Amino acid sequence: MHPISRWTLVGLALVFPIVVRAQEPTFHAGQWGAEFNIGTGANATLLHFTSPNAAWLMEFSGGASSIGSDVPDGSTTKTSFWNGSFRLGHRTYSSGTTVVRPFHSFGGLVSGSQTNNGSTTEDTWAFGAFIDLGATWLVTPHLGLSGLGELNGSYVNQTSRQSSNGTQQKLTSTGWSVGIGRLRVVASVYF
Repeated sequence: MHPISRWTLVGLALVFPIVVRAQEPTFHAGQWGAEFNIGTGANATLLHFTSPNAAWLMEFSGGASSIGSDVPDGSTTKTSFWNGSFRLGHRTYSSGTTVVRPFHSFGGLVSGSQTNNGSTTEDTWAFGAFIDLGATWLVTPHLGLSGLGELNGSYVNQTSRQSSNGTQQKLTSTGWSVGIGRLRVVASVYF
């Protein structure tokens, strides 16, 4: 038996609506939804609808890794990394009865990360705001496919600590970051 490829699933998602008539929008106050990235990135978003055209959103993304390397002198070097981000905001859908529902969202974000390779540790945290624009195509009353892009701005604080010969040096940097893009395709489930 052959495994199903990602491209096969994308193809089925595109052909499925031709076979099965897309459904009219069914959002209502008290309804919940969840979104998951298709492709790269590990994001999960939870939606709680307050009306047919508005929802609160809470999103989390993150990851971790640890890699060990053998050094020619016989020792082992270990590098570890983790990152996480959290967004809390409000989404407004355009009213209407079409199966494609344009939306925009805005809210706050916070993120953090740490990299450690034994002698150097780098901690980064940021907080700021985001705005995203997109549209959801409702394939069925409980399944949607969305595309969106984001604009965000953050205040960033980065601290690097390096140990060498029993001495520790610390360097702190601060600044601002603005990001445009972050284009995503997400699968949506409404319950």
